[in-house]
Amino acid sequence: MRILRIELASAAIGLAMLVALLLPRAVFAQTIPGLPGVPRASNAAPSKPEAPDEAAEPVEREFASARATIRTFLGAFGTAEPGSQDMRLASRCLDLGALPQSLWETKGPELAIHLKDVIDRIEYIDVDRVPDDPEGDPWVFYSSPEGEISIARKKSGRWLFTRGTVAAIPALLRTFESRDVVREAKGEPKIESRYQFARRHMPAFMRNRVVGLEAWQWLGLLACTIVGIAVWRGIALLLASTAGRLIRRRWTSLTDLEVRRGFNPVGMLLMAILWLYALTWLGLPLWMHTVLLVGARLIAVLATVLSIFGLLELGMLSLRKRASMADSTIDLLLVPLVRTSMRIVIAVVAISVFASNFDVEITGLLAGLGLGGVAIALAAKDTLGNFFGSLTVILDKPFRAGDWVKIGTVDGKVEEVGLRSTRIRTLDDSLVTMPNLVLTATAVENLGMRRWRRWKGTIQLDQSTSPEQIERFCDGILELVKARPATMHQDRATAALHGFSSGAFDVLLVVAFEAPDTPTENLLRHEFALEILKLAKRLGIEFASGSQTVVVPPVEQSPPKVPRDPLV
Repeated sequence: MRILRIELASAAIGLAMLVALLLPRAVFAQTIPGLPGVPRASNAAPSKPEAPDEAAEPVEREFASARATIRTFLGAFGTAEPGSQDMRLASRCLDLGALPQSLWETKGPELAIHLKDVIDRIEYIDVDRVPDDPEGDPWVFYSSPEGEISIARKKSGRWLFTRGTVAAIPALLRTFESRDVVREAKGEPKIESRYQFARRHMPAFMRNRVVGLEAWQWLGLLACTIVGIAVWRGIALLLASTAGRLIRRRWTSLTDLEVRRGFNPVGMLLMAILWLYALTWLGLPLWMHTVLLVGARLIAVLATVLSIFGLLELGMLSLRKRASMADSTIDLLLVPLVRTSMRIVIAVVAISVFASNFDVEITGLLAGLGLGGVAIALAAKDTLGNFFGSLTVILDKPFRAGDWVKIGTVDGKVEEVGLRSTRIRTLDDSLVTMPNLVLTATAVENLGMRRWRRWKGTIQLDQSTSPEQIERFCDGILELVKARPATMHQDRATAALHGFSSGAFDVLLVVAFEAPDTPTENLLRHEFALEILKLAKRLGIEFASGSQTVVVPPVEQSPPKVPRDPLV
C-alpha cells in the first residue's frame, strides 16, 4: 500500500507539472494578475513619465536620469560576474514590478545579462548622448515589432528600463542571437547566464522550437522531473536504511514503515531544491518560470513543515520515554500539550514563510484580526478557558497520568490531557472526554494520590460470644496488624466493641493499607480478611447470621355481607 501511495503521489506531481506547462498562456494571464510576459511586448506602448509623489524620497544619483541609469547599468558589467553584487546593481536598473518580488533576486540578474547581450548586438551606446534631464521624456534606444528597449521615469522619480522592455527581453534575445557583437563591445568582459551557457553547448538540432520551447528545454524539464522523483525516493530509502537503523535501535517500538514515512519529507525537500536549481539553467519564459517556481517553492515549504513535524514527533517520543524511565509521570501530561502547542507554532511560522515566499500580504489580515479581537475572544471564550484549564493541570498538578480521579460524577483513570480536554477511562472501559474548563471550577478528588487506603467495616459476632472471647478477638486483630508493618499503618488500626444489634455484637474494624493501586489494595484486604476468619475459628467465635424473619401480621377477615331483601 505504501508503494502504491508513493507511485500515485509521483504520478500526481508529474501530471501537475505537465498541466502547468501545457496550459495556454492566456489562462495564466486571466488567473494570475500582473504575470510577466502578458500582454505581449509587441503590443506594449512606450512608457510615459509619471507625476512624482509629493512626499517622494530623494532619488539615488545612479537612477536620477536616463543617462545616469544607463551609465550605472553598463558600469556594472565592467568586472562583474553572474552572481556578484554588481549584477544585482544591474538588475536594479530594470523595472521588475510585473514579476513577483520573490523572483527579483534570481531572475533579475539573468534578465540584466540578457539585456546587455542584446544591446551589445544592436548598437554601441554613447552615454554622453543619452538625455540627462530628470524631468524629460522616455529615452527609446530600440523599437521594433519584437519589442522595445527604453528607459522611463517612474512615479518615485527613478529612471528604469520599462516593464515593456523587461517583457521583451526573451524575444529580443532570440532575434539577435545570430548577430555578432558590435566592434566597440568586443573588448569588454563577456558574461553569460546559466541558460546561455547550457544553450551554447547544445547541438543545433536541440535548439529547434517545439510547442513554444526548444527541444533541449523540454528534455531538461523531463529530466528534472524524473531525477527529482528519483532523488526523493532514493534519499528517503537511504536515510531510512542508515539513520533509521540507529533510530530503531533506540526506539524499538518504531516500525520500518514509520521510519520511512518520517524520512519521506526530507527526500521531497531535496527534490524541490533540485528543481529550484534546475530552473536557473533552463531559461524558460517568464510566465512558465513563475508557475514552476511557485510549485517548487510550495513543495519545499510543505516538505519543510512535514520534516519539522517528523522531528517533533521523534522528540515527543524521546520525551515520553525519558519521562517513563525517570518515573516522572507528570511529564506524560506535558507531552500532548507540548506537541499540540509546537504544532500550532510551526503552522503559524509556516503560514508566515509561505506568505513571504509567495508575496501574500498578511498585514491587512492581522489588522482585521486586531479589530475583531473582541469578537474572536468572545467566540473563543470556552476554548481559552479549556486552554487555561490545561495549564492549571500542568502547573498545579492535581493528578498525574495514570492516577484514579473522581471529578463530579466521573470516576476513572486519567489517560491524556490535551489543550482542550482531558480523557478519563472509567471502570466500564468507556472513555470520557471532559473539557478542561470544568477542572478549574470542580473539586478534583485524586484517589491515586492516597498514601494509605482505609478499610472501615463492622464485624457482627453471635450473641453466644462471651466478653472474654470478644476481647481476645479484638486483641488478636491488632496483633495481626502489628505483624504486617510493611503493608499496614500501625497507628490507625482500631478493633473494638462498637455497639449492639438485633441478635449480634458489633465489632468496629478500621485499618489502613499501604498500596499504590486498587488491585494491590484488594489483594491485601483479601489476605487480612482470611487471617481474621482463621483467628475467629481458633477462638471458637461464630459470626451472627444475617438472615432476618419478617413477621407479617394476620389480616382480619370481615364476615361476608348478606344481601338484603329488597322487599323488606
